[in-house]
Amino acid sequence: MNKDKVISCIQDFFEEEHIKEVIATIKECQVSGWEGWIQVEFAHYLQKKVYKEQKANFSWYREYKVHSSGDNHIIPDFWISSDEDEMSYFLIEFKRSNSGKLEDEMKVDVEKWLNHIVINQGKLYCPTDNKTYNNLGVFFVGVDTNPANKELHVEGVTLENYGKQSQYRIDFLSVI
Repeated sequence: MNKDKVISCIQDFFEEEHIKEVIATIKECQVSGWEGWIQVEFAHYLQKKVYKEQKANFSWYREYKVHSSGDNHIIPDFWISSDEDEMSYFLIEFKRSNSGKLEDEMKVDVEKWLNHIVINQGKLYCPTDNKTYNNLGVFFVGVDTNPANKELHVEGVTLENYGKQSQYRIDFLSVI
């Protein structure tokens, strides 16, 4: 996939009736701890709708560890292969909130990835297969059932926003 296709894929996922209904129930009942649920639903969406039904030619992986520095590592929620070459990936990080503090929680992930990008110069070393991949950018996807619609500001970083502020937000940190 390319960047625009990944954005479209995430947006289409949130337009699924089932997803909208469950998020409405989560809001109504104040269910907590649902970040894992949304990740599993997105994995199902990628495999069933995008890969099998739409016949999109791409690979996706979930929670493959990335070495950062020293003994530190990061585990992105998803790796999405690029049309560019087989060694290049977009990463996706999901966050959820019921408190209106989504942007504060997302900021932690943005800072973590910014630090990784600076140290590793856009490379992703995966100890699982002992290979190094190109990081084409990180999507930060957030859903807040009580959105405050604040700006997501991280010092020295420009994030491109593609989400609907009232339902979900998609911010992209480019490596380039």
